[in-house]
Amino acid sequence: MSASSITPLLQQAGFILDACGRQVSPAGPFVDIPAHVCYTRYMPGSGGTEDISGIQHKGRVSFMIRGITAQVLPRVSPGLYWRLRLPGGRFFQSELTEHSCAFGFGSDRQAMSPVVEWKPGDKLYVDLDTILAGPPPESGYSVVVMFEGVYRFPITGPGGVSNPILGDMPRYFVNEPQNILAPEFRFGPGCPYPTPQGYQDEEYWYVSPLVQLPFDGSTVSNVQILIDSDSDFILRQVWPYLPDYPTGIDPRGSVVIRMRRGDGYVLSSNFLPINAIRGPVFPELRVKAADSLYFDAKIVDAVGVDTDPIPFGLYLYGVRRQAVSG
Repeated sequence: MSASSITPLLQQAGFILDACGRQVSPAGPFVDIPAHVCYTRYMPGSGGTEDISGIQHKGRVSFMIRGITAQVLPRVSPGLYWRLRLPGGRFFQSELTEHSCAFGFGSDRQAMSPVVEWKPGDKLYVDLDTILAGPPPESGYSVVVMFEGVYRFPITGPGGVSNPILGDMPRYFVNEPQNILAPEFRFGPGCPYPTPQGYQDEEYWYVSPLVQLPFDGSTVSNVQILIDSDSDFILRQVWPYLPDYPTGIDPRGSVVIRMRRGDGYVLSSNFLPINAIRGPVFPELRVKAADSLYFDAKIVDAVGVDTDPIPFGLYLYGVRRQAVSG
């Protein structure tokens, strides 16, 4: 084989596969060491309390947050509410959210895409609340939040690292397992569309108002989720929220929903079961700054003697997108 024919093969061998099976060039002059940062807190069971705790990164290199895993014991609904403020000062959710619906994927894990840099000396804050859901159990709540990622050690001097240690194989290490042969929409947040040139993205959750769906099947209409005026929202996932049934199934009846943007764009021509819209939105849906998302919802196939309304809401996951000045 001639040198001219082998050169492309050598160049291709310098690439690795990302979590979606796409070829990407190796990272720059640094080494990534997988690690975890753990946060624990006990919330007492008397009356209900609020707690805001800061966690300072005391290391000497940046910690790149690739995923967050949270557990609250006992696992009761609605239970404990929480909110995360990331090192840069921005909130991860638009308001306090119930733990049972905090993460859309298995193992109570939220993959961060893009990763979040936690610089030495910076703090992130975890807000906890056991008042919103009513009196907590007598035993209280034990809260554990694990920040998964890597410590990024820069390499000084000439040269670099052609293949960082485990750094670019998140489907096997550090993040959620994935099948690189499956279609991209099955990966949820693992395969987002790239950020357009000249823009920057920040992961974010919008939380809808909680509405009461009448047992007689009447429609609750025009529930508004207002988008911030300083950034577009790129919707990537929809997660229905039934406070009494975190699995999304209420034995008294099925919830159906239809959604639309404020500009009139309709996501479906008719009502759909909530389990049909649960999970990734493919393709992604752009909602302009200061626009709104609306949904109508109702109960169908109601059964039983309990005719109390069914509380219902939506969690919307995606990114806030802003133009980069200059």
